[in-house]
Amino acid sequence: MGQLLEAIADPANLEHAWASVRANAGAAGIDGQSVQAFDADAEHQLASLRRRLLSAERYVPPPVRRVDIPKPDGRTRPLGIPTVADRVVQQATRQVVDPLFEQKFLPCRRTAVLPFGVPVGDTSMARMVRASPCDVNAKSLIGQG
Repeated sequence: MGQLLEAIADPANLEHAWASVRANAGAAGIDGQSVQAFDADAEHQLASLRRRLLSAERYVPPPVRRVDIPKPDGRTRPLGIPTVADRVVQQATRQVVDPLFEQKFLPCRRTAVLPFGVPVGDTSMARMVRASPCDVNAKSLIGQG
C-alpha cells in the first residue's frame, strides 16, 4: 500500500472527514443513504470504508445521482450527487492531498486553487485569477496561461 492511501484510510482521518461531511449535510446519493442513516452506523460505515480503501482491489466510487437544477432563465443544469460514503472518501483524500499542494502554491493559495465545481474557462473565475498578482500556475489551471 502507498503512503498516501494509508494516510487517507487512517481511522482518525476518516473520522475527521466524516465530521466535515456530517456538518455539511447534503442529499442522499444514488444508494439512497442519507447523512442521518450513515450517522446511525458511522463506526461500522467508516471501518467498512477503511477496509475497501486498503483492499487488494482498488476503490471504485459508485455512480453519482443526477439531479437537474432549475436556472433563472428556465433551463436546467445537471448536478451530480455522490453517495455519503464517497463524500467521506473525497474529503479524506482532500485532507491528505491539499497540504501537499498548498506548499507548492503558497502564498497564493486562495487564487491558485479553483473552487470545487467551477468549470474550466469560467469567465468570472478567469477575471479573478487575471487580477491576482500571484501565481502563473493559477492561470494555466483555467486555460488562461
